[in-house]
Amino acid sequence: MAIALVSAAHNSASSSSVVVSQPVGGWASGNILVAVACANSGAGPGPVPSTPAGWTLIDSDGTDSGGASMYHVCGGSEPASYTFSSSGAGHIAACVVEYSGQDASSPINAHTKHVGTSNTATYNSVTTTVNGCQVILGLAIASATRAPTSTTPSGSSLEATDGA
Repeated sequence: MAIALVSAAHNSASSSSVVVSQPVGGWASGNILVAVACANSGAGPGPVPSTPAGWTLIDSDGTDSGGASMYHVCGGSEPASYTFSSSGAGHIAACVVEYSGQDASSPINAHTKHVGTSNTATYNSVTTTVNGCQVILGLAIASATRAPTSTTPSGSSLEATDGA
């Protein structure tokens, strides 16, 4: 079975935590949820958001952008929402995408990250070691001085965003 996007949900809040609600018909048993969360202290990047119970941290960038990526394999009963928190954050955003058809026992085959402070993001290459992988780009921007903007890289499709 090919990997397929099932749902996407996102939210942001001017507080130290944000709730991302389950979309209608989403979060089915055996599917994988991948989240990117980013916190801002009001003066720049905030403390990295914590990983909710039952989730596994993929990677974080320390406090360079206040961002972290994580995943969760859905069980038979999922809650109506997940809360992402960062102590000391003045604003936090999280985006959760759900995929079906992945290897639930080892859902993350490879990952990479790039941390930068310029106005232009560059992306590191990632090499998978098995066929049929879904490549996901998660972008976290924390800025106290300007409204962030981004452009979807050529050859990619935008599946979820929280532009707040």
